[in-house]
Amino acid sequence: GAQRWEVWKVGFKVWMTHPIFGVGAGNFGAFAAGYFRFGELPAFPNPNMLYGFNLHNSYMQILAEFGLVGVLAFGWALWDFQKRNREIRTAAAGARWAQSNPRWELRYLALGLEAANLGNVLCAAFYATLFMPWFFTIWAANRMLWAVTRPGPGEVAPLRRSPAGR
Repeated sequence: GAQRWEVWKVGFKVWMTHPIFGVGAGNFGAFAAGYFRFGELPAFPNPNMLYGFNLHNSYMQILAEFGLVGVLAFGWALWDFQKRNREIRTAAAGARWAQSNPRWELRYLALGLEAANLGNVLCAAFYATLFMPWFFTIWAANRMLWAVTRPGPGEVAPLRRSPAGR
């Protein structure tokens, strides 16, 4: 655990050098190895040890490699997932889905995707899973389910009631 903490601190220092756009995808180790001097980092007296290292934390990796722009994009992707997943679980979406796919219950598919996303988000705190396909696959599957459950061109979507109108 101590080495992870030290790597995260180095990742934060790397982010401080390029806070807006970061140092680029997959470039944390290469950048850190060339940027820091010998003996500058107590846990890594030879900064060349960081070459090829990953941050063991997707959030710190996003911050260091993609900067604030990447953090905002990742935050948007998480928000978009939750918004679309909530819409998939509505009765209207379930009714549209059941017309062509009666074997599969849409609500359970949506809950399964949400559970997978939650597991991925929790796992990302201790593993660099950003460039693994899980997050993107779950997000894309959620987006596709949302797209196929939208009203057709001639169909009128039901109006949403405002909380004040109840």
